[in-house]
Amino acid sequence: MLTVEHYELIRRKVLIDGLGQRVTAKELGDSRKTVAKALVLRLPPGYRRSEPRAHPVIDPVKGIIDAWLEQNVKTRPKQRQTAQRIYERLRDEYGFTGHYGTVQRYVREAAHRQKEVFMPLEFEPGEEAQVDWHEGWIVENGLERKCQFFVMRLCYSKATFVYPYEKANLESFLDGHVRAFEYFGGVPRRIAYDNLQCAVIYVGKGQNRRLTKRFQELRAWYLFETRFCNIAKGNEKGDVANGCKRSERTYLSPVPQVDRVRILCAHQEVAVHERCYTAGQFVLEPRHYLKLLERKPGSLDNARPFQGQPWGESFAGMRKELEYRYPQDGTLRYIQVLLLFTTYPFEQVQAAVDVCVQRRAFREDAVLNVLRNEPLTPRRRLDLSDRPELIPQDSGIRDVRVYDQLMSREEALV
Repeated sequence: MLTVEHYELIRRKVLIDGLGQRVTAKELGDSRKTVAKALVLRLPPGYRRSEPRAHPVIDPVKGIIDAWLEQNVKTRPKQRQTAQRIYERLRDEYGFTGHYGTVQRYVREAAHRQKEVFMPLEFEPGEEAQVDWHEGWIVENGLERKCQFFVMRLCYSKATFVYPYEKANLESFLDGHVRAFEYFGGVPRRIAYDNLQCAVIYVGKGQNRRLTKRFQELRAWYLFETRFCNIAKGNEKGDVANGCKRSERTYLSPVPQVDRVRILCAHQEVAVHERCYTAGQFVLEPRHYLKLLERKPGSLDNARPFQGQPWGESFAGMRKELEYRYPQDGTLRYIQVLLLFTTYPFEQVQAAVDVCVQRRAFREDAVLNVLRNEPLTPRRRLDLSDRPELIPQDSGIRDVRVYDQLMSREEALV
């Protein structure tokens, strides 16, 4: 019988030294079958029976027990058949003459056969990332609907990238990779996947996969390797599964309510739009078109962003008076008022125009003067709750005899 040392020698020559199995077998005087067995088993199997030991009592009812255990998987936990109940049914319904311990032992062994053994894994920095999708519910425009979330997680650092999409289609799948690589600042050497339709056309044996053309192009562009899980074995990429759970519990709890489109540049918000829900609908922000009015003042009346008095009634009154008082350039003066939105906060400009209309001060410089020199927000009560040292500690009640003392001083001076 071959020893552990001999198995190790065979494996070292093939896996470390790079010799072929035929050359190794010839050099060590072993058969090619022995070399192949050493590569598969790693350790000598020792003595093995040519035939399994017979169990004449339990063998005839193994099929029945297996069927009942299979039913247990689909039954509510509290209503599953225990080993005791299985033994009683075998005894009463099938005349089983064996001992309860025999049935209990077989049920325990069957449970161990059904359980999958998990191997702890360890990865080097940048060695592997894992990708998956998860669903989440959001409230949009008052209605609850489902979104798809692309997740990529690095196996070493556990750093996670999550991005929402309308659908888990090919375009979103490819876009998610590009965004994730930009976010991480690099590309992992290998990425693990389920057998997603976006990536895989045909699943063969082992890692044999026929990939979609676009996914092949993505992989060729970024030069990462791929690893695909076995069918129905999503646990083979448990890191990203945990990342999906964390995403659901962190980013989607409480349920987010996505009714704005926010445009950011270098993490700074540059524009916000109300979300459009109807095909062919325009949702325009008037302030985005104000600078264009300086070059195209004639578009003020017909420009789509300015339809429907977006600034309020005070602005309509301001424009009417300016054009009446200054027939030549009243419209240009009104545009100068609108351009104040590009310099001052929206609410303050509105408040300044309201003040000027009330005062009948219909000039653009009057609005500017109010913005610069008058408080346009109500004054709030001074809150010193976070500065207890500045809060008076006495009751605020004064002794009226103080006034008598003041009166006596005045009389003395007279």
